[in-house]
Amino acid sequence: MFSKKPAAAAVSPERAALAAAILKRDERRAEIRAVETAVATAESTWREARDRLHAAEAGVPAAQAAAAEYATMQAMGKAGEAPVSVKAARAMAQEAVDEVEAAEGALAALRQRAEAVNQYSFIPERDVAEAAAKVVRAAPETAALVARVTELQRQLADAGGALLALSEARCLDLANIKTPTASVFPPAKVALTRCQTPPGHWHDLLKVAPGAARWRAALAALAVDAGAPLPEVVR
Repeated sequence: MFSKKPAAAAVSPERAALAAAILKRDERRAEIRAVETAVATAESTWREARDRLHAAEAGVPAAQAAAAEYATMQAMGKAGEAPVSVKAARAMAQEAVDEVEAAEGALAALRQRAEAVNQYSFIPERDVAEAAAKVVRAAPETAALVARVTELQRQLADAGGALLALSEARCLDLANIKTPTASVFPPAKVALTRCQTPPGHWHDLLKVAPGAARWRAALAALAVDAGAPLPEVVR
């Protein structure tokens, strides 16, 4: 007998909503890229049409001069192959004008489209951020993190309160330690200072603590993958 395939884990409503928001955001991003590419192509087409127009416009007086020269040589019996006629040169110039006008119309329409597409492009980005926040708020990992911090705060209050009591009784060595290159706080003074400041100011510890980096990386992953895991909380 074949063993039953394990059932896939149910997707939470919050992660389902995030997946839908990511899809809409990515569709809008793709639409913006497509319109921007079309605008760039239209700009190139317009520049090329304008260059052809300038050349065609210059061709009209050149054709007039060539026609006069051909008539002169024809009267002298020395005419060679007939040049491009003035009528043909003017027709080419008009055709170039038509091409420029068509290119300008297409470019204007695409620029208008690009403006419309970009006008509310922040909404899908905002929706993803809000949906990701709801995933995190509802996640058991977040609840575990809050519980872990609460427990550590209780422990810190217990041990920190004892340290403060020793400080008030002047039982701690708080004199700076002299070294050949600097004067540094002793461990007791460092610990006491941390007890008197919020964790956000513990810069020396924050620089080496990986917790913030792990969660920032998880949030970045969640913005592109609704199934991205959140960090486990070690108890």
